[in-house]
Amino acid sequence: MAARLHELIGLAPEVIAEHDLRLTPQRFARLLLKDQGEQVGLYDSRYRLPLAGAGGDPVADDPAMGQYVPSFAGAVDGYLREELGVDRDEDYRTIEFARVNFRWDYGGGARLPAGNYADDLAAALRRNQDMSVLLCVGMYDLVTTLGETNYAISQAPLDPARVRVRAYESGHMPYLGRESRERLAADLRAVVKHRPERNPRA
Repeated sequence: MAARLHELIGLAPEVIAEHDLRLTPQRFARLLLKDQGEQVGLYDSRYRLPLAGAGGDPVADDPAMGQYVPSFAGAVDGYLREELGVDRDEDYRTIEFARVNFRWDYGGGARLPAGNYADDLAAALRRNQDMSVLLCVGMYDLVTTLGETNYAISQAPLDPARVRVRAYESGHMPYLGRESRERLAADLRAVVKHRPERNPRA
């Protein structure tokens, strides 16, 4: 099994076996190029930084986010202040794990619910016959992977005619890169123009 996984993901069979065939995305990102002294980005595995000196911040220390987020934050912060006239005492934050993400109430007081969110999606599609879904996934994203997305929706009672999965030559943000951005825009336009046929039994 370790040898077969080696063929699929590139890690040495002995490394895979050493971790009992269980590799979290974080562990994979640190091990893939360890022999070169580098770590790949979770949000976009095409980005890399030296392993040495890596801290624990999931944004600033991720090789992808740490390289492109500062320019995003600076651009948005300037736009908010200079163009929109937003008066703020603090800088714009691209991801706010501590005050937003980890404190979000998903209902019933649950903070980080377990389970397959595709089941919630199936319920929403059942309740709204005019609804269709486009799931956009970057091929280099190790946070929300294409395989994980396909598996999750395959386990839920979803109407395949109303759910489309599109993969882009990008990372967590499929609008990065001209070609993937253009494909994403075309796919979004197609969803907006498309109106699914109602279930005749409805």
